[in-house]
This record gives sequence, structure tokens and C-alpha cells, in this order.
Amino acid sequence: SSSSSSSSIHPIQTWSEHHLPITSMHALPSSRIVSTSNDKQVVIMELFNGRTIAKIQMNSCITEVISDDMGYRLYLGSIDGTIYCIDLNAFAIATTAESASVVGNCNSTTTNNNNTNNNNSSSS
Repeated sequence: SSSSSSSSIHPIQTWSEHHLPITSMHALPSSRIVSTSNDKQVVIMELFNGRTIAKIQMNSCITEVISDDMGYRLYLGSIDGTIYCIDLNAFAIATTAESASVVGNCNSTTTNNNNTNNNNSSSS
């Protein structure tokens, strides 16, 4: 009877973001999950829709991952004995900055405003 009940259980979500065996997984408080693998990647994914949020390539295989209570920092233990700390907010900001594009030139407006302010203060 146990075999018939186990055959009716199906996963609600599956992922295959890594190319080699998984070495560690950790659930974050923000409904996200972090996985590490022998492929030296740290992958952060949303639990309910399976969307990959980030892939971070490390220098060596990560064998352990934990986070602080708020899920803001990841602590990664590598096979070579190195412990890494990744600030997820700083990582998100850096990633956003890399993909950002300049919409307009703000320097000319700032320069004009400064010149106007300087002219007004010298005439007083």
C-alpha cells in the first residue's frame, strides 16, 4: 500500500539550472531558494514560478550555503576551504547598474543650474 501512495505524489516544481550534481540548497525567507553545484554556480530562483533570479559563477565548487535570518547575505563554503559572503542587495544593485543604459545627459542641466546659482549669489 505504501508504493501506491508514493506513486501519487508529484513534485509541484522542478528545476534543472545546474550542469553537474547539486551540492547544497537553502530556502530564503523571501520565497526563494539558493542551490550550489559542482559546476561552481550559485543559482537563486523563485520557489513558486521557478524563475531564475541570478546565477553567480564562483572560482571553486561550493559545498555549503546558508543565509542570515533576513536572507540579505549568503555565506558559501567552498571545497578549497574558502568562505565567501555575498551581499544580495549589493549584487542586485551591481547587476542592475551593468544592464542600465543612459537615457539623457544630466550633466548639462546640472552645470547650467550651478552657473545660475553662482551668478545669483555673486549679485547679492
